[in-house]
Amino acid sequence: MKGIDDDQITKGDIICSNENWTHVCEQFEAKISILELLEHKPIMSNGYTCVIHMHTALEEIEVIKIVCKTLGIFI
Repeated sequence: MKGIDDDQITKGDIICSNENWTHVCEQFEAKISILELLEHKPIMSNGYTCVIHMHTALEEIEVIKIVCKTLGIFI
């Protein structure tokens, strides 16, 4: 990278070329792993609100539609 110092880049920044910018979206489809449901909201369904952790980002989200589910046991 030319013309950028290390101190100009911070946690959560996205670096892309001037010709091919990163797209912004309002909705996305994701494969998720649920670690723990809240005690006062023990069932996940459409309309469920929670915080999603993706890399360095923490965002409050709402589940619009559950496409499919699988159950797994992790040891």
